[in-house]
Amino acid sequence: MKDIKYIMVTNFGDHWDNLPNNETSYTTGLLIGVRPEELIENAKTLFIKLSRRYGPPEKAWIGYVYGYDTKREKQDLF
Repeated sequence: MKDIKYIMVTNFGDHWDNLPNNETSYTTGLLIGVRPEELIENAKTLFIKLSRRYGPPEKAWIGYVYGYDTKREKQDLF
């Protein structure tokens, strides 16, 4: 786990389970603990899906984050 750079958590139903091309996007307003200029390209990331907002973890995946677009603050989540 020491090479994991980020942890991303969501309770969005069917979000990480059913992503087209296994890709999604987030605005930088959803970041906690890192500033946009500090983001690491192709960083290994642990994705965790919760069963509800403060519920227990339902599933987890290891993947990578890349292609940060810090200029689009008002983009859709999907």
